[in-house]
Amino acid sequence: MPKALDLTGIRFGRLVAVKLASTGKRRKWECVCDCGAISTPTSDNLRAGNTTACGGCRASSKTSFVPVHGASVAKTPTYRTWLSMRRRVATKPEYAGVTIDPRWDDFRVFLEDMGERPVGKTIDRVDNSAGYSRQNCRWASPLQQTRNRRIAKTFTIDGQSRPIAEWAKQYGISYGAAYARIKRHGTLDVRFRSIQA
Repeated sequence: MPKALDLTGIRFGRLVAVKLASTGKRRKWECVCDCGAISTPTSDNLRAGNTTACGGCRASSKTSFVPVHGASVAKTPTYRTWLSMRRRVATKPEYAGVTIDPRWDDFRVFLEDMGERPVGKTIDRVDNSAGYSRQNCRWASPLQQTRNRRIAKTFTIDGQSRPIAEWAKQYGISYGAAYARIKRHGTLDVRFRSIQA
């Protein structure tokens, strides 16, 4: 049986997962609702956005989370982006140390700060060394995100450190070719390997 995804501390609408309640075929999580009530929805329903409040709060939850295009907010691209962002930070090792503004524990605040997710764009941190916050996030295209990640990778030639993208442009090659040369040969010029990182 695959290892249970740890949802501890993650907020799903009005619910915050506290601990794993059962490990059967359908794993359930003990959650605390904003109203103080305890509920035990399945992890599948939490992750899919099907359960975002305790039974007593579902009606008020629906009025708070305004429907968009005839669907509940839990089904919108913006909500899914918010949920994915929180899941990445909580579960992926490569995001260890990355923070999320505590204000964004509430999806409504996230929506107010960022607005609806534009078609074809996803959330991007302008400064990859900083966390997720209104000041450091934007809706970006895949190309913008790729460029943003590339800027963080630098290479040094003759004591001068510059982004690999800039060296690639100077050498008249693609970023991918430049990165591959550096990784394989430690130089951008495969004929003369005296240029070292």
